[in-house]
Amino acid sequence: MKKYITLAGLGIGLLFALPAQAQITKEEAKEVSGIVQQNASYTGGQDALVKYMKKNFTYPKSAQEKSIEGRAFVRFVIEKDGSVEDATIARGVTNCPDCDAEALRLIKNMPKWIPARQDENPVRVYFTMPIVFKLTK
Repeated sequence: MKKYITLAGLGIGLLFALPAQAQITKEEAKEVSGIVQQNASYTGGQDALVKYMKKNFTYPKSAQEKSIEGRAFVRFVIEKDGSVEDATIARGVTNCPDCDAEALRLIKNMPKWIPARQDENPVRVYFTMPIVFKLTK
């Protein structure tokens, strides 16, 4: 059986925007921005993201043996420096914690992104990314 991963597209989960102020408090610095002027992007673009996923993806053996397929949605924050933080499973693959663990591993190990910007300043933003587990014959 062959295995492969597809990147179904990037979804963006956005909560709220930082207020425009000259001074930012510690609480505000940790807030995640909503609507931004320039969203975060993977360094090298979509093609580089797909290449990273294909190179680093490992289909869990337990899922292969049970012919489990599905989609895990991983929610994470792109920090002001472009690093990926706070990755969690928003919705996992049914009956496959190993698939969920692999999706988290892929996201947590990503290199830095180009951070989002608001008024030319880097800001934190949420992303939600689907990771598709599909076996082929």
